[in-house]
Amino acid sequence: MQKSRKLIIIVIIILCIIAGVFIVLDEDGNRLLNLYDNITNSQRFTFSMEEVNSDIDYKISIAQRSSDINIDMKTNEEHTSTLILEGHAYFIIHEQEEYYEYDSDDIEGDVILSGLKEASKQEQYISGKEEINGKKYYYEEFDGITSFMILSDQDENSVVKTRFYFDGKDIKYIKNIIYNNGEQKEELLKAEVIYNADDSLFEIPKDYAEK
Repeated sequence: MQKSRKLIIIVIIILCIIAGVFIVLDEDGNRLLNLYDNITNSQRFTFSMEEVNSDIDYKISIAQRSSDINIDMKTNEEHTSTLILEGHAYFIIHEQEEYYEYDSDDIEGDVILSGLKEASKQEQYISGKEEINGKKYYYEEFDGITSFMILSDQDENSVVKTRFYFDGKDIKYIKNIIYNNGEQKEELLKAEVIYNADDSLFEIPKDYAEK
């Protein structure tokens, strides 16, 4: 009887260990895929990326409300927005308080979603942990993703690897690693996703002039 109880206890411990392993694997794996699913299932989101280690201040935010898209870019010298609304596209220059209208077919508005989709389809990727600014983050690294490159240059000989860093389920950083002719360059971006988008982002300021 005592042996049976010991056997049952041992089996329970083993099952708990196995369950714990699966929980850890599930927690660590496929975070980019989960992020992509959450974004595509959301009616509103804002995806922001900001250059970290560069003399050039550069921030890009993509906000989406159903089919409406706002691509907002800020640098040291200028602030522009590309607004896609109901089949029309507008390029807004905020410093000059003016805008231009274009055919929306000429504008690629889903660069971020396309990049996430491309990465999430890769069955194989490298995962690990890396310290950034004094804190360790879990990352998933994918090959050949160029949608998240902001300032780095590449050519046909370049090999690009992109790492997505997470704190829990939240994305925190994106690193583009470019290999070219034996040289390696890195571009680190601070990243954030908010599942909301302010309605004011999808309006042209009333005092802006059309050109």
